[in-house]
Amino acid sequence: MQRKPVVIKISGNYVQPDNPALIKSYADMLRDLWVNKGIRPFVVVGGGKVARQYIDAARLNGANESFLDMLGIMVTRLNATLLATSIGSNAVLPVPSSIEDIIKLSNDPSERIVVMGGLQPGQSTNAVSAIVAEITGSNIIINASKIDGVYDKDPEKYPDAKLLREVRLSEVKELLKQQLSYAGRYELLDQISLTIAERSKIKIIIVRGDDPSNVEKALNKGFYGSIIYPD
Repeated sequence: MQRKPVVIKISGNYVQPDNPALIKSYADMLRDLWVNKGIRPFVVVGGGKVARQYIDAARLNGANESFLDMLGIMVTRLNATLLATSIGSNAVLPVPSSIEDIIKLSNDPSERIVVMGGLQPGQSTNAVSAIVAEITGSNIIINASKIDGVYDKDPEKYPDAKLLREVRLSEVKELLKQQLSYAGRYELLDQISLTIAERSKIKIIIVRGDDPSNVEKALNKGFYGSIIYPD
């Protein structure tokens, strides 16, 4: 059976050791996609609050940004290992840690679920998800985020911010031009992830990540918070 590759980016806020029940729900959902829906998930997990705690503590003690990125990457791989372990034998362990690993696993005849964290300093896990989509030939990324979509301005600062249900990649790039990429502070998307999605015509669907069924709904029923179309 040849399964369709789909890249799923999960915010590290939802794959944390203090919430094993939610991790199990994600593991069950991913296993169901693999067993029953003909989909091969390639999952990229962020660092979440634990990564930020390590990064903030190290920054206060003088660590440079590249080292802080490496700390964050370590945490993303711990989170990814936690999720892969919860999935069980259908997932690859140990989790991949390089582009070469992903290329090799994309040709794995067993088509196991791949869960991973970050790859290298200066690169967000959103950018990793775009790179993985390119490598695997997935034309879609489901981004299970801590916010429900793309807004025309920061909804935490502006009560009148408008949710953009459908938007072009070029428009999102304009919205994000002022965003700074400090370690541990990457937002919903960044310029690198959008540039990769643009060149390979990858569609990005944003959903709330606090309910794993939102990922299935985005795949099966077209449910989403925002959908970002390539130009």
